[in-house]
Amino acid sequence: LSSEYEDKINDRKRIASGDGDLASQENTPVVLSFQNKVSGLFATGYHIGYDKESNSFKRGAFAATSDYKTKRETAVLNNPKGGEEIVLPVAIGGRLVADRVVAKLKNGKEVILKPQTDAVGVSTVVVPMDAATIKYSQEIPLSRPITETVSKEKYNKLAAEFKTQHDLPKERIVQIFPIEIKRFLEDIRQLDPKKQIIEIEKFLREFGYYDTKNKDVKDKTVDFSPEERIKSMFERMAEIREEATRSGEDVKKYDGKMFAGVCADYGLMAMAMMDYLGIVSGYCSGYQATTEKEVKAGYRHGITYALFPNSNNTKLSVIIPVDGTPSSEDKNVEERLQSLRLRTIEEEENHIVEEKAAYERRIREEK
Repeated sequence: LSSEYEDKINDRKRIASGDGDLASQENTPVVLSFQNKVSGLFATGYHIGYDKESNSFKRGAFAATSDYKTKRETAVLNNPKGGEEIVLPVAIGGRLVADRVVAKLKNGKEVILKPQTDAVGVSTVVVPMDAATIKYSQEIPLSRPITETVSKEKYNKLAAEFKTQHDLPKERIVQIFPIEIKRFLEDIRQLDPKKQIIEIEKFLREFGYYDTKNKDVKDKTVDFSPEERIKSMFERMAEIREEATRSGEDVKKYDGKMFAGVCADYGLMAMAMMDYLGIVSGYCSGYQATTEKEVKAGYRHGITYALFPNSNNTKLSVIIPVDGTPSSEDKNVEERLQSLRLRTIEEEENHIVEEKAAYERRIREEK
C-alpha cells in the first residue's frame, strides 16, 4: 500500500476482490485519526447500475436522505497526496461540515479548503502540494436508520420510478445463479423487501466462508463478470475442501459452507441477489472504524447498500447498509472480522432497542 492517501472519485468501478489476509492490515499506516473513538464504515464511494460492456458499476448520483440524529466529530486525514483531488471519508448517512476543512502544510501554516459534495454525500478536495494533513469535521449518525417495512407493491412502484429517473439498466446483474442460490431466492420472493434483505444477510453469513487465502485466486477473477465471480466462489469452496483433505486437516469445520470469498465478493453477491428480487442496491467502499481513534489503510471494507423509501414514502433515498461478510472458524480471524463486519439489520434494530432501554433506565435512576 502507498504511504500517501490518494483515494479518488471513480466514475466507473470494478468491484475487485481483496487478498483476505486480515493479519497484514495491522501493519499499514494510519489513514484517519479522530478526537474520539468511532465505529462504522467511512465511505469513499457509492456505485450502482451494472454495465455489462465495461463490466463495471457507475458512480451513484442519487440524492440520499440524511435526516437522523448525528454528532459532530473531527477527523484528521494523514499524508494526503499533494496536487490530487481526493475523497474525504465520511460515515454512511453522515455529512461533511463544508466550512471546516483545513489543510495543514509541512511548514506549519494552515489553508482553508473548499470541498465539493455530490448528492449522495461524497466530498472531495484538491490537496495543496505541500500538505501534511487535512483536518475536517463531519456529522456522524448516532445509529443507522431503521429499515421500514414497505409492501412489495409500493416498493416496486418506487423502484421503477428510481430506475427510470437514474437510467439504470433493466437487465439483471446476474442472469443465471447457481441452483442453491436460485432456490433460496425463489423461497423468499413473496416476502416484503425488508424481510428479503434480512434473509439474504442470514444466508450469506451462514453458508459463506471467509477466505483468508483469497490472494491465491483474486488475480484470476479480476476480469470476471458478477455471474462468473459468484460461480468461482462455489469452485473456491470446493478447492478449500480438497486442499484440507490432502493435508489431513479436519474438514468438518467446512460443513454447510457453500461458497468462499472476502467482503467484496459477498458485497457483489448480495447486490446481485437483491437485484434479482427487484430491490435497488449498490456497492459502498470505504474504511471501517473499529471503536478506536485511528483507522489504518488496511481497514478497507466493502458492503452492499439497499435503497429504501424516505419518511414520506415518496422516493427511494434512504441508504440501508447490508453486510453479508461471514464468520470464520479461526478464532484470530473471527476476532478481526467481528470488528470489520457491520451489524445486520436485525442486530442493529436490537441494538437501538437496548440503547433506548439503557437510556430510559439512566433517566429513572437520576430521578
